[in-house]
Amino acid sequence: MNNLAANISFGPKLIATGLGVLVAVSVLGLESPRTRYLNSQLDRFQQLTPPQQERMRASSHLLASQSESRKQKYHEIQQAISKDPALAATLQHFGQLWSSFNSDDLDEWDRNAQDRNRRLELIAGSWQQDQRSQSTSLTVTFLPSYDPFFTRLEITTDEYWRFLQQIIPIQQLPDDVQQTLENLSVETKSLSLAMWLVEHIPDTPDEQDPQNLLEHLNRAEEFLVNEVADRAWAEKFAAALERVKGRRWRPSWSIPVIYDITVQCMTQIGDRVATQFPVAEEQMLQQFDQLKTSERSRMMARTPWEFRNQLELLSRRNPPQGPEHQLLSRYFAYSSDTDQIVALRQKWIDLAVFIVRNGTSSE
Repeated sequence: MNNLAANISFGPKLIATGLGVLVAVSVLGLESPRTRYLNSQLDRFQQLTPPQQERMRASSHLLASQSESRKQKYHEIQQAISKDPALAATLQHFGQLWSSFNSDDLDEWDRNAQDRNRRLELIAGSWQQDQRSQSTSLTVTFLPSYDPFFTRLEITTDEYWRFLQQIIPIQQLPDDVQQTLENLSVETKSLSLAMWLVEHIPDTPDEQDPQNLLEHLNRAEEFLVNEVADRAWAEKFAAALERVKGRRWRPSWSIPVIYDITVQCMTQIGDRVATQFPVAEEQMLQQFDQLKTSERSRMMARTPWEFRNQLELLSRRNPPQGPEHQLLSRYFAYSSDTDQIVALRQKWIDLAVFIVRNGTSSE
C-alpha cells in the first residue's frame, strides 16, 4: 500500500510531462483498443520529437515492468481523470503531500498497514495542515526521553527566525550573507540562516570559545521560555530547566532540544519554500535527456516516487540564478545526504560535551 500510494500520487504528473507510466497508458493502452484509436495514437507518437519518443518508450518500458494489479490501478486513475479533469490537480496535490512525509509519518503509515481508517486519518490530518499552507505554524517533536517534561511545540516562522538569531546573531554573519538576508521573506531568510548554521558548525569544537557558546545557548533557552506563543509548552520547558538548574551537564540536556527545533523547522520551511519555487517539468525533462544511458537505466529501476525525487534533486543542483533557487539547491543537497544529516547531529552532541567540559557555568 505504501508504494501504491506513492505511485498514485505520482500519476498526474506523469500524464502532464511524459515522465511516467500514465502517459504510456494514454498512448499504448492496457487493453486492445479499437484500431482507429490505436492509429490516431500512433500518428500522435510519430509527430513527437526523437527525445520525446525516447521518453515515451522509457515510460512504456517502466509500465511493462509493473505488476498486473498496479497496471490496473494506473488504468483506473487514467480513466477517472478523463471523466473528472479536476481530479488530476487533486492527485498532484496528494503527490506533493506524500513526498513531504518525514520518516515518522512513513513509520506511522507502515504501523497501520491493516487499519485503513487510521491511514485515512493520517492523510486527512496532513491534508488539512497542508491546506493551511498560508499559516506560519511549525511543529516540533522531541526525543521520547523528553516526554515526561514536554511534548510537541508549535512555533511560528517569525518566532523561529528570532530564535535562530539567539544562536547566531545577524551582526556576526559575513557582510554578503547579511545583504542576502535583507532581500528575502521571513521564510526564506529563516531557511537561509538555518542552512548557514548547519554548514558552519565546526567538525571539532576545540577552537571555539566555550563561554561564548554557553551564552548563545542561554539566550536560546531564555527565548523559548519567554517569547514563544505556545505558552503551555514554554511553561513545561521552563519547569524542566528549573529541574536541571545548577547542574554542570545542563547543556547536554538542552542542546538536543535546540537541535530538534533548529533542524525540524528548517526542514518544514525548506519543503514549504520548495513548493513556492518548483522545478519546471521541462527542466526535469531536459535533465533526464542529459543523463548517460547507464544513469537513465539506474533511475528507471527505482519506484516512480524515487525516480521523480531523484530527477528533481538533480535538476535543483543546476538551478536558475536567483537567491531562492540557490538556497533550495543547498537545502536539497543537505536533505538528500543521510551521512551529512547523521554527522550534523553528532556535531551538536560534540558541542554539548565540549561546553560541559569547558564552560564555567550554565546559569
